[in-house]
Parts: sequence; C-alpha cells; structure tokens
Amino acid sequence: MDLVPSTETNAATQRKSVDRRSSAEARIELKVLLPQITTEQLRQRGALRGVSGSTLASELLVAIARDGLYDAVLDAQNDSS
Repeated sequence: MDLVPSTETNAATQRKSVDRRSSAEARIELKVLLPQITTEQLRQRGALRGVSGSTLASELLVAIARDGLYDAVLDAQNDSS
C-alpha cells in the first residue's frame, strides 16, 4: 500500500478537507493507492455496514492509529502469508 498526498490541481482538493460531521478536529485528505482486489473488498465490506469503501478504509486507519494496533495488524498479515 502506498500513501501519497493528493496533488490534484482542483482548488477544492488543494485545501484541507474538513469533515464537519464529526468533532471539530480537522480532516486531511490523503490519497492511498491500493490493489484493485483490496478496494473491491473494502467496497463490499463497507456496503454491509452501509458506508463506502473509502469511509471504511478511513475508519480502519483511524482505529489502528488511535489504538496503536500497527504491530498487531502487520503481524497478523505476516502470519497469513
């Protein structure tokens, strides 16, 4: 997975994306490059929760960072390989 800042020239995407649905915490747009199969899996799982694949991916990344689950997630990935 590659994480790269979004660099589109559209003025709307150049500024910080602020999500006013949650707390006053600012949200920053981040472009993430994923394998096609992964995006489809996120879309399918998100649909079961009634959210988009992008929203699900965002929620997962926030939970991993908030709870410090980096090693647990990466170790689980290595165990299944």
